[in-house]
Amino acid sequence: MSQQMNHLSLPEVAGLATWSFGMVMTKSSSLTQVSNFIAKVNGEKPNTVRQRLKEWYQEAEAKRGKKRSSLDVRSCFAPLIR
Repeated sequence: MSQQMNHLSLPEVAGLATWSFGMVMTKSSSLTQVSNFIAKVNGEKPNTVRQRLKEWYQEAEAKRGKKRSSLDVRSCFAPLIR
């Protein structure tokens, strides 16, 4: 995925891969369903995964910390379709 989307940082690629895998496996784009599934697979708490997935698509202002940035998800559409 990082080769097809070289404009993304490694954490952004990891977030997209996690979302994609979770949606395919659960056949859903529900944050709750995907985060519960990923939590089970990784042995994590569902709320921890949920927060990480939310931060992938949230604007920088909605995130905690000083080094937070926003991702223009539209930049992922064409590479995903390919």
